Amino acid sequence: MARFPEPAFTLHELPMPPGAITYLSQSNAVPEGIERILVRSYIDELESQLHSVQEGLVLLQLRQEKLRETIQSYKAPLSPVRRLPPEILGLIFSFVTPKPNSSRGFSMCSAPWLFTRVCRFWSAVALSTPALWSRLDLHLDGMGENGAIPLAQLQIQRSQNMPLTVIICHSSYMWLDSHLLLDVALSASERWAVADIHMHPILLQEMAKGFQFQSLTALDISVDLSVDDRFDRVSKFDDAFWSAFSLAPKLRDLRALSSDWDGFINPPFVLPWAQLTRLTTSSTSNTEALTVLGKLSNVTECMLVFAESNTLPPDHHIVRLLHLCTLSLQTGSLVVRPHTSILDFLETPSLTSLAVYGAGDADAVISFVTRSDCANSLTSLQLRSSTINHDTALCLTEKLSCLTCLELGDFDGTLLSRSSTMSRVPAIPDFVRAFIDQWLNKRKVVTDLPPLNLLITDKRLGYLEVGQLTSMLSPLRKTGLVVTISQTVDIPDIISEPFLC
Repeated sequence: MARFPEPAFTLHELPMPPGAITYLSQSNAVPEGIERILVRSYIDELESQLHSVQEGLVLLQLRQEKLRETIQSYKAPLSPVRRLPPEILGLIFSFVTPKPNSSRGFSMCSAPWLFTRVCRFWSAVALSTPALWSRLDLHLDGMGENGAIPLAQLQIQRSQNMPLTVIICHSSYMWLDSHLLLDVALSASERWAVADIHMHPILLQEMAKGFQFQSLTALDISVDLSVDDRFDRVSKFDDAFWSAFSLAPKLRDLRALSSDWDGFINPPFVLPWAQLTRLTTSSTSNTEALTVLGKLSNVTECMLVFAESNTLPPDHHIVRLLHLCTLSLQTGSLVVRPHTSILDFLETPSLTSLAVYGAGDADAVISFVTRSDCANSLTSLQLRSSTINHDTALCLTEKLSCLTCLELGDFDGTLLSRSSTMSRVPAIPDFVRAFIDQWLNKRKVVTDLPPLNLLITDKRLGYLEVGQLTSMLSPLRKTGLVVTISQTVDIPDIISEPFLC
């Protein structure tokens, strides 16, 4: 057993003072002559020993640190993490989410590359765990920096046969040789399971060159149309590009959007629509959006945004979506024109959540709910139009008994009467009072009526009025009704919201 050298100092006994001066520490006497010499001599002896003790303390502190280091080094082999089986350690590694690659290269300081630099055991575990390498995060800007191509090839090799999650982003308008790195990712296209892609159509054309996507289940693609480029190139890439996914037998989730409101992807009709269960996409008109809905026989969650609302033919057939649970419809304007609502041609008996942003008014929603017979399943309703009609809105809410979330706007100055707005403390608006009475009466009949969060928006309200009304309505919380008054017409932008998990 290793021995440590003893500290090189001796701790002596405290020296006793000469008897002739002992009385001085217990009195106020002034030493003179020989007494002064004896006192100074005794002080020197004490200070010498103090210095020796201080040197000894330094040695002891060094010994203390050495002992701690040695103890820690021998405790390490007893650490529970060393007894973990490699497969358990690999599973723990898999829970570490890689940081988004914002440096245009592969970071050796983040997972999974970091695991190979800790110790030999960790490196061996990381290299033998293919799932760690199954997320490929590629930024095509500056693709030659940091050896991106060989590192991407190495990561694909280490992932072995695991399904791949592929994130590809290209934010620059300089193409250079970016397609070389894209080709590396596409070399394993048959193993793509989830793909999140943001690129310009020029690069997207690379994906239409005969690659197979047999394992693809989720595709989130945002086409960058913001470049001042010739848009005729977009129409040229559409058919060939989307046909690459037309034979994806496992594709279920699709989010396909342009990057802004100035350009829209025309619905790609060559996709296997019938097998999709989740869809978010854009189109140039509600007519195209309705055509897409007619192809989604198994969809459960759908978000559609379109730029224009055309007059729909009254004899258009009803589209029945038996499995649809969540539906969001958004147009570029909140102004609802008559005979333009997609809702007039839909039937969704399983619907639980509905969001309508300018794609229909309260009358259209009432007709839609009645036709679909989903009043008892709908738990969330968000209705945004240019102006909410009070009576129609009350007729709508009377039909819905299972709502837990209701958002109505914009009342556009009609929520408070002129006399109320002129008074110092506004009265509870007639619509709100009528809605409260309606809900409380319903609560008496329906014993298991769920609590309800109600948000009412009127952009012409002042900050003071909003605060006063909110305060006046706060006691209703005890009954299960939470009423919030707002002046901000909050319309989510489906284009910018994430869809895939």
